[in-house]
Amino acid sequence: MGEAEMNKNLLSSALIVILAALMNLGCPPPKTYMLTLSVNPADSGTAQASPNQSFYAAGTVVTLTATAQAATDWVFDHWEGEISDNYANPTTVAMTKNQNVIAVFVSQELTDLAVQEITLPCGLTAVLIDEAGNFREDTAIATDSQGKVHLVYRLSDNDGSYLRHLAYATNASGKWQMKKDWVNYAFGTYSAIAIDNNDKVHICATGGNGAGENVVYATNVTGHWTDQDIDRSPSSGLECDIAIDAANKPHLSYWQWSGDNLRYATNASGSWLSEEVDGGSVYWVGTSIMIDSAGKTNIVYSGNGYVRLATEKPDTWDIQTIDAITSYSKTAAVMGSQDQLYILHDGGLASRIGGIWIDDKIFAAMLEGITFTPRFDRDGIVLDAAGYLHLAFEICVDKNDGGYDYYLYYATNLNGEWQAVKLDSWEGDAIGELGTFPPAITTDVSGNAHIAYVRSQTDNYQVVYCRFDPAWLIRR
Repeated sequence: MGEAEMNKNLLSSALIVILAALMNLGCPPPKTYMLTLSVNPADSGTAQASPNQSFYAAGTVVTLTATAQAATDWVFDHWEGEISDNYANPTTVAMTKNQNVIAVFVSQELTDLAVQEITLPCGLTAVLIDEAGNFREDTAIATDSQGKVHLVYRLSDNDGSYLRHLAYATNASGKWQMKKDWVNYAFGTYSAIAIDNNDKVHICATGGNGAGENVVYATNVTGHWTDQDIDRSPSSGLECDIAIDAANKPHLSYWQWSGDNLRYATNASGSWLSEEVDGGSVYWVGTSIMIDSAGKTNIVYSGNGYVRLATEKPDTWDIQTIDAITSYSKTAAVMGSQDQLYILHDGGLASRIGGIWIDDKIFAAMLEGITFTPRFDRDGIVLDAAGYLHLAFEICVDKNDGGYDYYLYYATNLNGEWQAVKLDSWEGDAIGELGTFPPAITTDVSGNAHIAYVRSQTDNYQVVYCRFDPAWLIRR
């Protein structure tokens, strides 16, 4: 017998003697607990414990490390179990009882999109981002610090189920890619998108998990995509919008149908909290959320014939009625670095500059001879770094034969006066199909304008994206 084996036997014998002595003295042996580790889905990665033992003495703190399967698109998402931090990796677990811990991995896959370049009637080159026959609506768009495009839209399956998805598309990698498969939910109606100071993406949308609509938040801030419920109150999340503060924390505004009230949610404190902003059985149909220079939240919303501004105050909200508009018309709003506020509504543009409100009937001047009301959504207006405004809206004309003509317009005050250019036109079957979700616009750090919208071509609903220099377009 070798020396090592003899020492091991002597140690075991000594332990037996000690345990026997303790029992003779009436002292129970020390408690030990078992740690069970697993991963979900199977074969997505591994979970390891340090120290790695079958049993642990009571109170032992064990370090857990999750590792995704090599050469796959799996990434670690979170831990399930009674551990110190469910989202940290590594993390720790205290062995105060038998513990069962699961490492959860998610797919980071972005699918390549086969895009097609087209020429719009105005002469601009545009890109068909997603032109399959599925139903598409509700585009929202943002650009990052590199001028790369990020957009979201609603995608419904074309197999008769019409299951809704949130589709996210980007050209950040140099080619167009899409994601529509999320961890827990199929969602996408009323979606909004924002980019933080680190070029991370934040999305809010109306979700559906089989129990009704709710508010869902998705982000890739940790380096991989996650999504979670924010408010599971019945019929929440309609007309949602999102803004990011200086600390890269998300702030959401949305309408709760079941209570007819405007609500606000944020995780700025470290955990998600939601509250009512305005209620009283008021049918609000649009929300735009912004953070001012003092870090306070401002929400512009419309409904029941009014536009209102809710400004965050300590323990309450200051609510101001801004301008009377057509009942149930949507609004779009944007705030500048010096808290100048611009609100686009169907009557024109309400501007708050230096605390003074001015209402300008801009559409009457830009669209002389056109009597149809412009249609836009919360992303229909943007303020560029130089302080100029850019608008995107559509006009729908009833042909009185069961069909409609749609016209996509871009407008700006770049030259000191408002000018509008018709970018595109198409035919639709009903105003409720495409007219419900007008175009979205943003600008990049170079001053270029980016517009995304949905148009129909023979029952084929296409997501169209175009980028252009506003000065060049207006000169034409």
